[in-house]
Amino acid sequence: MGHNKRGSTMLENTAVKAANKAVKPVKPTAPIKGKKVDVVKVTLKAADKAKAAKADKVAKAKAAKVAKAKAAKAAVTAKAKADKVAAIEAKALAAVAADKLNDTENYNKAIKLVSVKDMKVTASLYDNAKAAAAANLMLLKDLGEQFNLIKNEFTVGLNAKGEPTYNDQAFSRCINATPLSVVSRRDRSDCVWLHLNWSAIQTFKSEGIESNSVSYLRTLLTKANKPKPTPKAPKSEAADNDAIEGEFTMVDGEAAPKQAQTIESLVTTIQGLVNSSDHSMESVLAMLLAGSTSVKLVTK
Repeated sequence: MGHNKRGSTMLENTAVKAANKAVKPVKPTAPIKGKKVDVVKVTLKAADKAKAAKADKVAKAKAAKVAKAKAAKAAVTAKAKADKVAAIEAKALAAVAADKLNDTENYNKAIKLVSVKDMKVTASLYDNAKAAAAANLMLLKDLGEQFNLIKNEFTVGLNAKGEPTYNDQAFSRCINATPLSVVSRRDRSDCVWLHLNWSAIQTFKSEGIESNSVSYLRTLLTKANKPKPTPKAPKSEAADNDAIEGEFTMVDGEAAPKQAQTIESLVTTIQGLVNSSDHSMESVLAMLLAGSTSVKLVTK
């Protein structure tokens, strides 16, 4: 038993020594010297932050105001658009409702606004005007026949299209010496055109065209006679190389020698342009002379 007590004491001493060896003494450290605080700088930083916060608040308020104004404007625009759409829809619905009326209802609706007597009078006048317009068109065509008979006596040649050209100045002087001088120049042109294109006009009439307006009929015929565009043939690369500026010009994809414009060719060009227009040579020459102080009539 004594042996056990001695062994136990030895174990306790060993444990105490091990514990003391494991714990190292801590050396006291020198106290940290305190830094001085710059009160002025701290105050300035706080002021800058406050100023920045105020500026940010003002900017946000301004942005909110602008956004509010834009939203109000967008709302007004949207309302106006919606009102417009609503008006269109209402008009469409009214039109649909009107279409649903039968002939009797439509008749009763119309005579509430215009009396039957007044409608019959204006309808009769329209029929008379329509018949008069047709008769007037025929009259202009007959006048055109007379003008063309006289004009043929003043033929001077053919244009590039093979169409006859005329001495319009002499023709105009001739007409002015006759009872036909009462017809204005513009009406003379319409009369001549009607007579020359009467067959085509009758074709339009047979297709349902009821208009007796010369200008409208001219437009129809011009549109009908307008050639359809044809695909352009590819240019020859060799011809392109041969078309030297100042020496050659391209004609239908081929290089051809460039020719100078003579007075004769210039006159022919002008005659062709005048003949294909609604103007007389006399009026064109008068306009040329009026527009230039350097133009002089010369004869060879």
